[in-house]
Amino acid sequence: MQSIDLKDSETFNFYDSGMTDGSRPHRVGLLLDPIAASSPISGQPVSARISDLGLEGQISNVTLLSAYAPIRDSPDDSKDAFYFELQRILDFVPGHNILFVAGGFKSRVLALKNPNNAHKMVKQSARSDRKKYWSQVASDMLQAAKLDSLRKTLKQLREATGKSPISTDSLKDIMDKFIQTEKDRL
Repeated sequence: MQSIDLKDSETFNFYDSGMTDGSRPHRVGLLLDPIAASSPISGQPVSARISDLGLEGQISNVTLLSAYAPIRDSPDDSKDAFYFELQRILDFVPGHNILFVAGGFKSRVLALKNPNNAHKMVKQSARSDRKKYWSQVASDMLQAAKLDSLRKTLKQLREATGKSPISTDSLKDIMDKFIQTEKDRL
């Protein structure tokens, strides 16, 4: 990818795919404002019809794809090759990136994996992580409550039998080893 300064424009940068096969229509580009243009981290012309630009974001990196499909009268082989290549690029985009796809896709865009899937996958992953986290917190709290309840029960039994609330008896744990510290006994 190469940045091209636009004449009479100080407000935008044009990133051109740089495909030079002699005919101007076989180039793809992205027009970015200076803030976005100041943070490119990757960029590559994928083909004459697809370009890819990665931007560094504060929360998540951003992947911009610019593409245009072959016209409807084009041979099926070139259309299939375009959509196969576009799908390959979409599959390669990291799931945590924010993905923007721009261009002309004719009527076959619905056959592609939905470009919004990356966003949906991030939401599902975050939701799953939250569920796992809170499930673990609940499990830990339940275990602590059971342990605390057991300690209180043992303390009440000792008081009811007239023994001191602090145990001086030899206690064994579940591994049949003696518990050495007072803290572990309660």
